[in-house]
Amino acid sequence: MMDRWLHNNAILRIVALVMSCILWLMVNAPNSGGTTPGTYEKQFPVPIHVQTSPGMVVSSMDNSTAVVIVSGQGLNLATLTAQMLGVTVVAKATGLTPGRHIVPLAAINMPNVPYTVDPSSVAVVLAQKVTVQKQVDVKIAGEPAAGFVAQSPTVDTPTVTVHGLQGAVSQVAEVQASLSIQGATKSVSGSVTLNAVNSAGKPVPGVTVDPAQVRVTVPVNVSKMDAVLQPQIVGTPAQGYAVAGFSVNPESVTLYGKTNGLSGPVNLNLPIDVTGLNASKVERVKVPLTPGVTNASPQKVSVSIDVQPAASKLFTQVPIRIKNIPPGGQVTLTGPSTVDLTVTGPKNIVDALTPSAISVYIDASGLKAADSAAPLTVSLPNWVEVSNISQQNVPVQVK
Repeated sequence: MMDRWLHNNAILRIVALVMSCILWLMVNAPNSGGTTPGTYEKQFPVPIHVQTSPGMVVSSMDNSTAVVIVSGQGLNLATLTAQMLGVTVVAKATGLTPGRHIVPLAAINMPNVPYTVDPSSVAVVLAQKVTVQKQVDVKIAGEPAAGFVAQSPTVDTPTVTVHGLQGAVSQVAEVQASLSIQGATKSVSGSVTLNAVNSAGKPVPGVTVDPAQVRVTVPVNVSKMDAVLQPQIVGTPAQGYAVAGFSVNPESVTLYGKTNGLSGPVNLNLPIDVTGLNASKVERVKVPLTPGVTNASPQKVSVSIDVQPAASKLFTQVPIRIKNIPPGGQVTLTGPSTVDLTVTGPKNIVDALTPSAISVYIDASGLKAADSAAPLTVSLPNWVEVSNISQQNVPVQVK
């Protein structure tokens, strides 16, 4: 049977035709992993890069991507795809003036294969680039920890350059650098990206800041201020004794903590207790801390208290004067024009006291026409006080 087929010419011709067709298909079928003997076409999208002269910028273009079409025979697709990664499509617009131009496209770094670029050209609109200088404005966000204060920030590049189209650059009001110091207990430093913003604080698109980042440092220190001590006598010495003076060393201290924005110096009351003292004394007194203040330097000061035997002295018919009469006003005494008083203080001071060192007066600055009496004020040397006075008020007439 088989021998009969092999000697049959018609059957052999049919088998030969079928084998020819199979061989042709094997030769001409695409092979993605190897060489393609037949004509082949492959498309590669590539971004368009526009080359401009210094000082020029592309404000718009009708296409941002071109297609490089590769066609030919014997292409190795795997190798070709890798080679096309280094291809750039360029529109060379150098030397062109501001305005609209049709610029040819060229593929750079192409492998040695036939290709076309679609489209072959691109429409670009060129504009003059504007450059301005701007100071960096540091925006500090947050607050340091309680008892700490932030000082003025510093910037390693305080002046930067803003590039872009005239319309965009003219909108830039500030170049901002923002840095948070929330809860900080020491200086904060970091590289900060700059933002060009308009007068409303919104980012301005289409501009470039050079450099794009700066280093900002915000010193954070313990909050402090100087305070001048104001001694305040508290209590009364033993009977028969009086305070003749005191001294404080040092007279000022430094306070640390929450200072409510005060930079000092401020006055700080220093209570000095003289209760029951019958002799001079030197003691260490702790500096009081006001609300929010956590420490003082020094924490204690030396206080010297001079205590002397006390004495009293009577002064009679001390004249009453009238002070601070308003312009155009008239104030007169309608009763006694003198007063008797007894003063008490350290014996060495009281014994040397004379009537000329005592001033008794009424302050007319606050009197009204309806007032018929005014209180007396007595001015005495330090450490001397009035222990008795014949009258506290005197009759007056106010016009």
